[in-house]
Amino acid sequence: MLTVTFLGTSAARPTVERNVSGLAVHREGETLLFECGEGTQRQMMRYGVSFALSEIFFTHFHADHFLGVIGLIRTLGLQGREEPMRLYGPRGAKKVLTQAISLGVERVPFEVAVMEVKAGDTIGDRGGGKGEGYDIHIVATEHGGGSVGYALKEHERRGRFDVAKARAAGIPEGPLWGKLTRG
Repeated sequence: MLTVTFLGTSAARPTVERNVSGLAVHREGETLLFECGEGTQRQMMRYGVSFALSEIFFTHFHADHFLGVIGLIRTLGLQGREEPMRLYGPRGAKKVLTQAISLGVERVPFEVAVMEVKAGDTIGDRGGGKGEGYDIHIVATEHGGGSVGYALKEHERRGRFDVAKARAAGIPEGPLWGKLTRG
C-alpha cells in the first residue's frame, strides 16, 4: 500500500492553511520525505506522519525546500535516535546540507550521510529493507539551480495464477499454464 501526505504546498511563503514544501510517502512500512521546508516536523505531527524515517530527498536548495531539516535533525537527536539518516539532493547537497545540519548542534548523535544525485541516476535497494521492491529515478526538471525530481517506480510484480479461472476459461492444463504463470 502506498499513501502520499502533502505536508506543504504553499511554495516560498506559508499561509495559515498551507505550509511550505514537504511531501511524505509511506510505502509498506517505510516513510520517505521529499523536501523539508520550515515547519515540516510540525506538519508531520499534525497529519500523523512517522518520525521513523531514514531518508529525505531534496529537489533543490531554495530555503523553502530545506530549512526544516535543521530542526527535524535536532528533534530526532533529542529523541535519542541512533539509526543513520540519508539525505539526497542535487549538486551542492554535501556542502549545503552538511552546513545546515550542523547549525545549533555540537554534534548530531547519529550518522547522517549526504548523497549527491543527478538526472539519470537510480537509487535502488539501500539495505535493511529500504528500497525493496522499488527504485527511485532521478529526473531533470526545469526549475533552475540544478534541480531534480524524483519518481518512485515499483518493480514489476507478477500476479498469482488462478487455476480455477484458467479451468473455467477452458485453458488446458499443461504448457499453456506454464506460459501464463511466467507472464
